[in-house]
Amino acid sequence: MEYKGLKLQEAVDWVVKNRLDGQVGMIVVSSEGEVTYRFNSNAIFRGCATEDGYIEVDI
Repeated sequence: MEYKGLKLQEAVDWVVKNRLDGQVGMIVVSSEGEVTYRFNSNAIFRGCATEDGYIEVDI
Protein backbone atom coordinates (compact mmCIF):
# COMPACT_ATOMS: atom_id res chain seq x y z
CA MET A 1 0.00 0.00 0.00
CA GLU A 2 2.75 2.43 0.96
CA TYR A 3 4.98 1.32 -1.90
CA LYS A 4 2.32 1.94 -4.55
CA GLY A 5 0.94 5.06 -2.85
CA LEU A 6 -2.57 3.61 -2.74
CA LYS A 7 -5.36 4.24 -0.27
CA LEU A 8 -6.64 1.18 1.60
CA GLN A 9 -9.65 0.50 -0.66
CA GLU A 10 -7.54 0.98 -3.79
CA ALA A 11 -4.94 -1.47 -2.48
CA VAL A 12 -7.55 -4.11 -1.63
CA ASP A 13 -9.21 -3.70 -5.04
CA TRP A 14 -5.82 -4.10 -6.75
CA VAL A 15 -4.91 -7.25 -4.81
CA VAL A 16 -8.26 -8.96 -5.46
CA LYS A 17 -8.08 -8.10 -9.17
CA ASN A 18 -4.37 -8.74 -9.84
CA ARG A 19 -2.88 -11.06 -7.21
CA LEU A 20 -5.50 -13.58 -6.12
CA ASP A 21 -6.84 -16.40 -8.30
CA GLY A 22 -10.38 -17.73 -8.22
CA GLN A 23 -13.28 -16.46 -6.19
CA VAL A 24 -11.96 -14.67 -3.14
CA GLY A 25 -12.86 -12.14 -0.50
CA MET A 26 -10.78 -9.95 1.81
CA ILE A 27 -11.69 -8.03 4.92
CA VAL A 28 -8.88 -5.62 5.79
CA VAL A 29 -8.13 -3.43 8.82
CA SER A 30 -5.43 -0.75 8.55
CA SER A 31 -3.05 0.23 11.33
CA GLU A 32 -5.29 3.29 11.90
CA GLY A 33 -8.43 1.13 12.32
CA GLU A 34 -9.91 1.82 8.88
CA VAL A 35 -11.92 -1.19 7.65
CA THR A 36 -12.74 -2.15 4.08
CA TYR A 37 -13.52 -5.25 2.06
CA ARG A 38 -13.70 -6.51 -1.51
CA PHE A 39 -14.85 -9.77 -3.02
CA ASN A 40 -15.29 -11.21 -6.49
CA SER A 41 -17.56 -14.10 -5.52
CA ASN A 42 -21.35 -14.12 -5.34
CA ALA A 43 -21.34 -13.19 -1.65
CA ILE A 44 -19.17 -12.76 1.43
CA PHE A 45 -20.28 -13.23 5.01
CA ARG A 46 -19.19 -10.25 7.10
CA GLY A 47 -19.91 -8.66 10.42
CA CYS A 48 -18.67 -6.19 12.97
CA ALA A 49 -19.28 -5.17 16.57
CA THR A 50 -18.17 -2.15 18.56
CA GLU A 51 -17.47 -1.81 22.25
CA ASP A 52 -20.57 0.39 22.63
CA GLY A 53 -22.86 -2.48 21.54
CA TYR A 54 -23.36 -1.81 17.82
CA ILE A 55 -23.58 -5.08 15.86
CA GLU A 56 -23.93 -5.53 12.11
CA VAL A 57 -24.01 -8.76 10.10
CA ASP A 58 -24.47 -9.00 6.33
CA ILE A 59 -24.12 -11.37 3.39
